[in-house]
Amino acid sequence: MRLPILLFALAMLNAGPAAAAAAEPHLGTPEVITSFSGESDILGSSSLPGHGDAYVVFHRVIGKNLYTVVHRDDHGHAHTFDIPATNGSFPMAIRLAGLEDGGGMALWDDGANQRVLARSWSRDGSLAAPQTVLAQVTTANNIGFGGPQWEMGSDGAGTVVVATTGPRTDAGAGRVFAAVRDPGRQFGAPQELTPADEPAIVDRQILVSPITSDGTVSVSWGPGDVEGPGGRAVRRGRSPRFDAPAVVPFAFPLGLTKTNRSILAPDATPITIDAGVAHFCPCRNPRVFTWSGGVRVLTFQTRGTWYVARAGRDGVYTGAVRATEHAGSVPVRRARPGEVGFARFDTETDDSLFRRHSRLIVIPFGSKVAASRRAPRLRFGSYARVADHHLLVPVYCDRVCTVRGRSALDARLRVVDFRGRRVDPGLEPFTVRYLRVALPAPHVDARVSASAADDADHRVTAGATFVRGKRAAFWCLSTKPGC
Repeated sequence: MRLPILLFALAMLNAGPAAAAAAEPHLGTPEVITSFSGESDILGSSSLPGHGDAYVVFHRVIGKNLYTVVHRDDHGHAHTFDIPATNGSFPMAIRLAGLEDGGGMALWDDGANQRVLARSWSRDGSLAAPQTVLAQVTTANNIGFGGPQWEMGSDGAGTVVVATTGPRTDAGAGRVFAAVRDPGRQFGAPQELTPADEPAIVDRQILVSPITSDGTVSVSWGPGDVEGPGGRAVRRGRSPRFDAPAVVPFAFPLGLTKTNRSILAPDATPITIDAGVAHFCPCRNPRVFTWSGGVRVLTFQTRGTWYVARAGRDGVYTGAVRATEHAGSVPVRRARPGEVGFARFDTETDDSLFRRHSRLIVIPFGSKVAASRRAPRLRFGSYARVADHHLLVPVYCDRVCTVRGRSALDARLRVVDFRGRRVDPGLEPFTVRYLRVALPAPHVDARVSASAADDADHRVTAGATFVRGKRAAFWCLSTKPGC
């Protein structure tokens, strides 16, 4: 009996580290939401308990730029509608809000007609007609590089507040107006918030406070892009009107930094981080996701990288883990408690690639995400770039994978980034890296082979030949003639 017991003990010792490694949060297999023609970018997202997730997308078709809202119903099916373009204008901002009964709403500005509009949908995906929230208002400011003048606040349960200033062309320039929607109702009539004797300031800073559970909310405003004299108007509860404004110094809300470790999120959720998380700060775009049972996760971004931290028993977020280095991703809530996803498109903004379609995907991140059920698809980009007497050949997988490469002159190719710096051969799904290939002799083509293994140890190989292009700095994939 001693030998079987010893073997069992050794097996358990060996399984321990493997089980611990498997429990570490990691990226999983991408989920495809929908697809678009041409290259696309994701501009924002919303995912709330009891609501289908929603996304704001910018994409290009021949001769036209489009802004589209994608929203999923309670069965996970994607629905889309385009934001109408008027007189060649484009929205400065498109913002998403959660409504009662699992519905949602998108709000956007129509600067050409001095309006803020909204369109809502129910949890089964049914769309309502567009509605005007504010008319004869200023929707864009000239502060810095310019941006949206209007601001929105939402509690995720049907209360939505929109505030901006009057038109620049009349005596109402710089006057602050607001409109409020309560659950089960339409937006009420706009109300002017600034006192009659306040000096007119064309470009203002406006803030909408987090909305409390009883509907209380405040709108604050200040001069230009600096802190200073300002005002604030408060709506108490579900009152149809704001109280008379008060003179209050305007100050920008503090973000998460190494020294400022507690803030309120836009939805009034308190966020407190420990010293270990604060080490990564200043932290941008903090978002809290919640599940039943008190599970809470904080996502934030720093230097382009997304991190995830979990709340401890005391409610303080701790143990930040790097999730993805794709800076353009946006986080969303997943159904499994503690699991988040990162939404993006499967096309990379990279001149080395050309694909006619782009798919909106969500890559899950958590300790229980499923491994890939099939071998990864390994692909080369269309163009290789000459740098420092080498070719940088683009390569990517559609799964989490580890890439190796070789050529006629190199038994093992270095994996590098766009600048030629050595990087980890482990790739996120659809993230482009480069194989550094020695430049062949004149009149000789570059033949490259690559292999990839995914998170389930599926393996695949691929080969490609690159030929000299018309421009000395680029070589072309032989199956893409004409460069």
